Amino acid sequence: MVYVFFKCTLKNGHVNKVCDIYRLQDGQLAEHWDIIEHNVEDVQSRNGNDLF
Repeated sequence: MVYVFFKCTLKNGHVNKVCDIYRLQDGQLAEHWDIIEHNVEDVQSRNGNDLF
């Protein structure tokens, strides 16, 4: 499994948190999933750590 996380800042200033998940099998891509969390610039974590 390969997980890739990145921060995407849109032209309007909103920030999205994106995760792509890949499952490899026999050295080839077998499956892909993606997750997008929209407008995270105003999200405050409970433990005080940054989202990124």
